[in-house]
Amino acid sequence: MFALIGLFIAVPITVAAAIITHKSEKGSFKRGFAVWSAAVHGIFAVVFAIVALRQL
Repeated sequence: MFALIGLFIAVPITVAAAIITHKSEKGSFKRGFAVWSAAVHGIFAVVFAIVALRQL
């Protein structure tokens, strides 16, 4: 159950960060932070998905 909740939190954050990255200027702090956030939350989403599938 915890993994599914984490998955529903991590995926939207990853998508939002990807959209911010796409719309931001190159070299800006906002873009750099969005890239970092997308990478970290993308990893969390994958881990939570694996854990959720193992619990089924």
